[in-house]
Parts: sequence; structure tokens; C-alpha cells
Amino acid sequence: MMKKSLCLLLAAICIVIVGTLPAVFAEEDRVRLVESGKTIWYYQVTNTENFEKIDADWNKVGYDPSGWKKGVSPFGDRLPGGTDAGWQGDMHGIYLITTFTVAAIPENAVLTFNMFYDNTAKIYLNGNLIFAENGWNDEVESFAFSAEHLKVGENTLAVSLLDDVGGREFDLTVDLAVSSGEEIKPPVTEEESPTGKDIPLVTASQTLWQYTTVTTEGFAAMDPLWKSEDFNRSSWKTGKGPFGDRIQNKNAALSGWQDEYHGIFLVTSFAVEDLTEALSHSYYLEMFYDNNVTVYLNGTRIYQNERWSTGYETIVVSLKNSLKAGENLLAVSLLDDAGAREFDLSLFMTEEQLSPDTEVSNEELNEAVLPVLRINTDNGDYVRSRVEYVSATMVFDNMGAYPDEDHLYTEAGGGKIEIRGR
Repeated sequence: MMKKSLCLLLAAICIVIVGTLPAVFAEEDRVRLVESGKTIWYYQVTNTENFEKIDADWNKVGYDPSGWKKGVSPFGDRLPGGTDAGWQGDMHGIYLITTFTVAAIPENAVLTFNMFYDNTAKIYLNGNLIFAENGWNDEVESFAFSAEHLKVGENTLAVSLLDDVGGREFDLTVDLAVSSGEEIKPPVTEEESPTGKDIPLVTASQTLWQYTTVTTEGFAAMDPLWKSEDFNRSSWKTGKGPFGDRIQNKNAALSGWQDEYHGIFLVTSFAVEDLTEALSHSYYLEMFYDNNVTVYLNGTRIYQNERWSTGYETIVVSLKNSLKAGENLLAVSLLDDAGAREFDLSLFMTEEQLSPDTEVSNEELNEAVLPVLRINTDNGDYVRSRVEYVSATMVFDNMGAYPDEDHLYTEAGGGKIEIRGR
């Protein structure tokens, strides 16, 4: 009797505890609608120039993709398995369509997407845009969507991706379930979605570069005219990015940027026909760099960073003092004395008006009154000659000697920071 009473008491406690937990749906309540490696997709690959020329109703209910090829996800070169769709080389774009059937839609229904995308992805459910991202992810992510566009019967899922930077990938699993309080992705309109119409002038993993690798001593001794049009680069090699040892890509050049060859110099070019029209646009880099990178356009420095990136970074640059009609020479140098090294770059022209990271011209950088940044610490003075848009004196009670372009690391030891610039 005592054991029975104890069991009843424990059962009551369990009921009370469970009753206080947030509502969750059991695994059997989930309905798998689309599954990675199993669901059949119709797909079509295209180059950048023809990406927008697809039929206007390709993403609508009733569109017939029977003339397209068929395969299962994943698609691309970043995940193993899946379909070799030919989504590589100059074929930067891919369109995919699949259908699934729903027998019933429960109250408080939610759609969960477990997705890998790279990049500029748009997803339509029954012709309605539900997801639009201009970037990419580096692992499968989970997203929750409202089921407002879902219907009983057959549903159409249509996806497009346009990738001009580095690797490319798409994989997706979709479940229908009862909401357990997930954060729902907000609705997206076509006006808010990425256009995919930014024009690449230099394309990562595709553009041909001239390059040479050097030792640290050779880097310091390089002729300063190396970034000019008339410099003799006949002994330099040619190849496509990425360069280095951090990105695995079958198109990457075997550059020899390794071992004691810590430095690399690279140049490529692109053409501008109408300078007035070109100067009305904004420009940005999509760059993977490691490390100590400097980028020049026609001999004018447009970007510099002594550190490194952990992936492709978007960097808005001003070209108003360097762009010209005709051929433009883009030159890049990197010097890596520690750990891995990497470089890959795209340069895009966009109609969107963007604010550059810096409006300081190369001449202003060279003519600036120094020191621009001086830090007095218990460990001595640290002087930096980088122009900043600030003039101030800041006093910290605890200040160490570990500054960089992004932050100041504070630790024991009093000090004073003085920043001066134009």
C-alpha cells in the first residue's frame, strides 16, 4: 500500500511538473513535407547574365518544370552527397521547384525549415515570397515560418539562388508541426528582398589574377610601382582564387603562398565604359583576407586592414577618387607571418546608395598630421598612423596596450588615449 501511495504521489508530482513546462509538440506530431536527400527537385542552372531572364511565372502554382533536370539535395560544392547539378564555374544561378501534399493543417500550425543556403536565396510557397536573404550560412540553420500560405492538397515550393562569391550550396528539410512558441520569420515583400542585380566587376573564384609570392624580406623590398599599369609582371603567375590554405576549392590556384613565402601581390583589371554613369553607383567588396591586406585601384589605396577575416566580409568602398574610364587596375597585397593565410575577392557595383567605410582619400592618408592615435600606458607609448574621423581625449582607469582597428582591450594599468585626425 505504501509503495502504491508513493507511486501515486510521484505521478501527481510529474503531472504538476509537466503542466508547468512550455507546450512542445511530440515528434510524431510532425509531418515531413520535404526531406534532404529524398525529395525530388526539378532544377535549372544559369549564368549571371541570364539569371533574370527565366519565365516570369516560374515560381507560381501550376508552372510546368518537366523540361528541367531532376535530382535530390544537397546541391552545390559545400556539402557531401546530393546531385551534381552543374551549378559551378560560370553557372552562378540555380532555380529549383518541388511539390508536396498536405492532408490537414492543424491549428497554430508552423513550418520549420532546416536549411543550408549560399547565397542570395529566395523561397516561394505557392507563389508567395516567404524567405529572402542576400548572404549565406555556414551550417544548417532552423527557421520557423507562418503556415498562412500553406493549403490542403498539393503545394508548390520554388527556390532561387545566385552565388558569385566562393562556394555555393542549397539543402532543405521542411516539417509541418504545431507551434511551440518559435520565433516566426516576418513576412517579406519583393521590394524588401535582395535583387541579385548587383553587377560583379571582379568575381571571387572566377576572375583571373596575376600574382607573385615573396618572403617577408621580399615583401619589404618590392618595387613600389608594382601596382601601376606599366609595371613589368611578365614573370608573375596567373590563376583564379581563392589563394591560400583556408578555403577548399578545386578552382583555386596552386599559388605557392606557403612556408617561408609569407607575402603575395595580385593584380587584375576590369573595364568602365561610361565614367559619369559608373560614379553614380556605390561599390562594395566581398572579401576573405588573412591577413594584413591592402587594396588599391589604379594606384590609390581604397582599403587596408592589418587583421584577418573569419569568412567573406562585405566592405563598402569609395571609388570616386580612383575609378576611371577604360581599363582599371585592381591590386592587392597581403603579408601573413602567423598561421593560415587566405585571399578571395569580389568587387560589386550596386544601384543602392551605400555609405563607404571611409571617405578618406589616399592623399589625405599620406599627408595626415601624425600621430593620429597615441596611447600612453604603463607599458610605453603605442602610436598609430591611421586617420580617424574623431578628435577627442579619453581617460581610462584601466587600460592595457592591446589596441587594434576594432576595439581597445582593457586590463590592469592606467593610461590615456589621444585620437587626432581630420
